[in-house]
Amino acid sequence: MNTTRALAALTLGLGLFPAGCLYGGDGSDVEAIGSIPLETLGDDNGQSGNNGLDVGEFHANKGKLLNVLALPLFVDGSPDVLTANPMPLFVNNDNTINEAGRRTFGYAVKCARPAASMVTDAGGGKYEGDGFLDDLFNIWPSFGLNGGQQMDVMACIATHLNPAIVSVPLFLTGPAIQTVKNNVDEGFTWKEALWAAEWNAAGLLKIHVWPLPDLRSRCHALTKGVMTTRVCGEGESCGLEVHETLDGCTGPATNYYNTCTVNGVTKNVIQSWLDPDFLPDYYNCPPQ
Repeated sequence: MNTTRALAALTLGLGLFPAGCLYGGDGSDVEAIGSIPLETLGDDNGQSGNNGLDVGEFHANKGKLLNVLALPLFVDGSPDVLTANPMPLFVNNDNTINEAGRRTFGYAVKCARPAASMVTDAGGGKYEGDGFLDDLFNIWPSFGLNGGQQMDVMACIATHLNPAIVSVPLFLTGPAIQTVKNNVDEGFTWKEALWAAEWNAAGLLKIHVWPLPDLRSRCHALTKGVMTTRVCGEGESCGLEVHETLDGCTGPATNYYNTCTVNGVTKNVIQSWLDPDFLPDYYNCPPQ
């Protein structure tokens, strides 16, 4: 796919310390996916979004989610019967419902299923697609995703992570993202970061982030710490690597990126854009 664009209103939830660092919420007030009202944006080509995924919930369930992504979403490809294989993600060892796992699964659906399409689990939980990763729309129903496809989903989910609850509009572009709208036409001109995911040599999920100049010029030396809390939560290590430069990153046009090279390996990236009118709400870094 060529230069691509997609839009959703997401809760990134970047709360602030007075010094400009972020804090992490405990996720106790994040409702189940199926119960959150959806906000429709723009014209007929717009997409809907809801609260962003709690940082702690994602990292506690990402291993189980990866196991699910490797399997067909539906039994025999039928859109009416969700495969039983996601059940370890939905149910704890004591047979209680794993609500955090269900919410984490919901963000995989948001990323990898068409906009407004619905997935229903055996317990009646409903999950709505947002139509980001259009190359996967016709694959995941009948086939497990391969490693690269799984990493596209995990990178897409990473852009949705929130350590607190603050509603922030977000626009995504990249080679894996469906073409929907133009970011400039929609007012998303502030370049936040590039995102990619991979399995590292230790068999752990690693999230790569390249902060873009608009973010670096606002937060300066605090950029790495702010982004670490954005992805990992307060005081946590989550396999994040924040890259200091854009060396090895390329794209089809100025300010648009499609790939970055890490240790000799070229990776597709997702680029996140923000509306500059919302910046004081979450990137409140002090002047340098």
